[in-house]
Amino acid sequence: MFRRKIGVKDENGKAIRIGDKIKMHYFFENHDPVTLGAFEDENIIIGIVGVDFWGTYTETSDGEKYYWLHYLEEPEEELEIMEG
Repeated sequence: MFRRKIGVKDENGKAIRIGDKIKMHYFFENHDPVTLGAFEDENIIIGIVGVDFWGTYTETSDGEKYYWLHYLEEPEEELEIMEG
């Protein structure tokens, strides 16, 4: 079955396609409840690549969608294909 490329490569230079299982590493602003200060934190999401009306996303096994536009700054440094 043909799976369409989406025009983005992973951190190893492999073309990402719809339906690939990927590891998505992203950064976000978090807050320390003790000092009330903000700091940069990070997280990893594992899921399947998809595309819909709102954009490209990683969908986790529980059905939650993480749209790349909101989570990634440098996709070619923050995505890794696990299974293609």
